[in-house]
Amino acid sequence: MKTVSVFIVMIMCIGLNGAAFAENSTMPIKKHTYVGVDSCAGCHEKQYKIWKKTAHAAAYDALDAKQKDNPDCIRCHTTDDRKSLPGVQCEACHGPGSDYSDMDTMKNFKEVWNSGLNRNAADTCVNCHNKKSPTFNGFDFKTFWMQIMH
Repeated sequence: MKTVSVFIVMIMCIGLNGAAFAENSTMPIKKHTYVGVDSCAGCHEKQYKIWKKTAHAAAYDALDAKQKDNPDCIRCHTTDDRKSLPGVQCEACHGPGSDYSDMDTMKNFKEVWNSGLNRNAADTCVNCHNKKSPTFNGFDFKTFWMQIMH
């Protein structure tokens, strides 16, 4: 028991020191920001054209006026819960573009993954495609992925 207590105290101290270091650090803290589908479309034209034909692209437009003011609806019908990013845009699945969208990073596929591009789409999908959705009719990732694959 004493060993466990010492271990917990050590972990807490490391965490506190790490937090203090981050506050006093001169290194910039990376802010994750969304760049929007138009930023992706220029280089990923093929993927953009595929996306544009999907229900994800029109997800916000599918809502009526009342639903467009409902945070529960906005959460899944926009990107990052923002009306300024209507529809389920690239970053809704792939993560904030500021983390990986600069040209030097994009030219190095391994660096794109290391910089934050989300590569676990199945887990991302179920954030919206689940029993909490009023239109949920079941969800099988492999089946639905074939409809939006890009």
